[in-house]
Amino acid sequence: MPTLMRWLQQPHVRDFWDDGRRDVAAVRAHYFRPGQNVPGFIFSVDGRAAGFIQRQHITPGHGLFAWGA
Repeated sequence: MPTLMRWLQQPHVRDFWDDGRRDVAAVRAHYFRPGQNVPGFIFSVDGRAAGFIQRQHITPGHGLFAWGA
């Protein structure tokens, strides 16, 4: 959580993905909600945390379907 929180506060991230005020509870609830079928992962490059990705099954009719092709 500390790494993800730090990234989410960076100006270049907020310029692209600003979903309002963030605190640990809000971030945990959004990205790691119990029962959510969208697991999230922090990945590393050369042993250093490099990014956050999520895996989700996208079907026709889903708002993100066009991006999944």
